[in-house]
Amino acid sequence: MWILSRRRHAKGLDMAKARSGKRATAAEATDHTTADESARQPAQSARTAPVTQHAQPLQRAQPAQSARTDAADASGSEKPAELSTSETTDMSEDDIESRLSYADIQRRHSRPHVLGILVVVALVVLVVPYGIGRSLALNHTAQMTSLLGGFEPQGIALASWGVTTFMFVMLYMAFLDSATALWTTLFMVLLACEQFIAGFAMLKTRFWFTTYAVFGSASSCANAADVGIVTSVLGLGAFAVIYVLTLVLVRKDSPLNALTRDWVAMIVYFAIEVIAFAIAVLSGAGGLL
Repeated sequence: MWILSRRRHAKGLDMAKARSGKRATAAEATDHTTADESARQPAQSARTAPVTQHAQPLQRAQPAQSARTDAADASGSEKPAELSTSETTDMSEDDIESRLSYADIQRRHSRPHVLGILVVVALVVLVVPYGIGRSLALNHTAQMTSLLGGFEPQGIALASWGVTTFMFVMLYMAFLDSATALWTTLFMVLLACEQFIAGFAMLKTRFWFTTYAVFGSASSCANAADVGIVTSVLGLGAFAVIYVLTLVLVRKDSPLNALTRDWVAMIVYFAIEVIAFAIAVLSGAGGLL
């Protein structure tokens, strides 16, 4: 009996030790968890502090940004709003362009492919007719001389002067009038005629030496054609000088300022061209007398 009681007493001690060990392990785990949480709190506070510091300047910048937006609205300096498709269908072309900037209007009307075609056509018109006229003068001199022998030099000079003068007028009308295609076509046709005449008459700085070498005693017709072209170009230069001087020197409230208006300027240009041609004929330039 005593042995049984001793065994029971030893078994009770073992169970008590096991329970105390479990309690100590649970207490240590609780201490570790508390230490980890206390270590995380400073790190979280350290990460939260910069965010709070960045948020404060953003909160300060919002009133300044709203103030700048209000100022831009008041001054009207903001970019014009783009028009939607539903708005443009109910608006005319003038109303649409009135709500666009100048750069947007230029982009709407710009046609780069048309400009490229015009440049190519202008180069062809400048080169091909001149080459044809020069080829006829060099290779078929007798036939061309006999063909032009029935004309007076003054008449040939008038024809070349008229072609060149109206060529410049067509170019001016292409910029002035809304029918740009028509005036541009007429300009190209007259430019081709002028280049053909210049090629046939061997136009250059001292053309009278070249025409005499090619046509001999019949060079008066070629000289007259060259005089007509040169006279028209000189008349255009004189008009340009007068026009620019009027713009620079004449006051806006002066009656002479009317000379810079479109149609008045064209009339002045024609008057200068006629005076220049009359001076060339009366002076006997190129053997016109």
